[in-house]
Amino acid sequence: MRDAHARFYLKELADVRRDLEGRRQLEVLDEIEADLENIRAGWRWASQRGLHDDLRDGMYTLCLYFLLRGELSAGVECLTDTAAALQTLPPTPSRDSALGASLLWQAALTILSGREARSALPVLAAAQPLIAASGDPFHRALMRFIAAYGHLTTGDIAQARERFAESRDLYTAIGENYQVAAVYTNWARTYWYRLPPGEADLARAQTLLTEALAALGDEPGLYLYAYILMNQSMVESMLGSPQAEASAREALSMYRRLRNMFGVTSTLNSLAIITMQAGRLDDARQYAAENVRVHRHLGGASGLVGALLGQARVEIAAGDYIRALSLVSQAAHLTRSSDTSTRHKLDVLLLRAEVEAALGGVDLASRLLAYVGQTPQAGSQQRAQAGALTDQLRVWLSPGALQEAASHAAAASLDEMVALASAN
Repeated sequence: MRDAHARFYLKELADVRRDLEGRRQLEVLDEIEADLENIRAGWRWASQRGLHDDLRDGMYTLCLYFLLRGELSAGVECLTDTAAALQTLPPTPSRDSALGASLLWQAALTILSGREARSALPVLAAAQPLIAASGDPFHRALMRFIAAYGHLTTGDIAQARERFAESRDLYTAIGENYQVAAVYTNWARTYWYRLPPGEADLARAQTLLTEALAALGDEPGLYLYAYILMNQSMVESMLGSPQAEASAREALSMYRRLRNMFGVTSTLNSLAIITMQAGRLDDARQYAAENVRVHRHLGGASGLVGALLGQARVEIAAGDYIRALSLVSQAAHLTRSSDTSTRHKLDVLLLRAEVEAALGGVDLASRLLAYVGQTPQAGSQQRAQAGALTDQLRVWLSPGALQEAASHAAAASLDEMVALASAN
């Protein structure tokens, strides 16, 4: 009886796969949500009983549900439990295929949630031989896509572009146009996201976003269209287009209809940046403050750290360095008490250094900047920012003082530097 119950609900997931990508997206999300308790009960039973094919067939839809609703932590927990249950069962080709898929999706949702990409690498490595042995072309393409996204988050742009190109080709070969659109959108980010101005290629980013819209087709679901619009808004802002804010606000409306708070907060951050760059600091403050409020409601340190740093950037632009210092200090304390990404920790050091330099704390600023400038963990944009700020400090500090700061930083760990940045 329980096998039949599980198979019924997992088949329901498999049957609505395409509808969840298209114009019925909102309706299908509500249908899944209404049945979610039964679906999760059936899913746990199938994992324990070894209903491997049913799990594999329904896995994409369940993971896409978590992604579209922005419930990535719940998705990671579900897939972690699934993999743990499958690993207790005797190895067979069907079990290994389902296990490889569950490990791959666990890594995927971990990386997409904004957690430290390196934390997902062991899971991704465990999935790789299982996916290769299964010969499943969809999961082979997903493996390349997630590897690419991980490279993007760690700043390895060349590897990200190469893996995105490979995943595009694999998805195209099996007619997965929805996935092709997702690939193009994230591929576009390798030409603008967290890059110094001299390394950005906005024309190439626009071309890839145009390809994403073309792949998406005439009746797209809200989620991926909103994601494309959010990215388009940032490129438009960098190009000085007045359309940037309208694109971001349209994306925000879509994410709210989806009740995807992960997308809502990302777009609020984009709107804060767009209005700040346009010199509309009051509007930027409102967007940044709302972003922080939403993250405080949602919980989770990593997102809140990013929101606090975004709010601090707006206050720096407005010249309120005391308020910015308070926000950076809050972010620094959070990074010390939680598992936040290396990127966020380095951003804390950069912003504290910028504030300290403005307030006359050039010795502390020089130490923080020296660490960011010499650590291999920093991205190219972070290193460029550290270099530019250090050049400004040369007006106040002697070469000997800067060398002393560099020596201090070379002997310190990242956590020690974050503790320094969190000091009042």
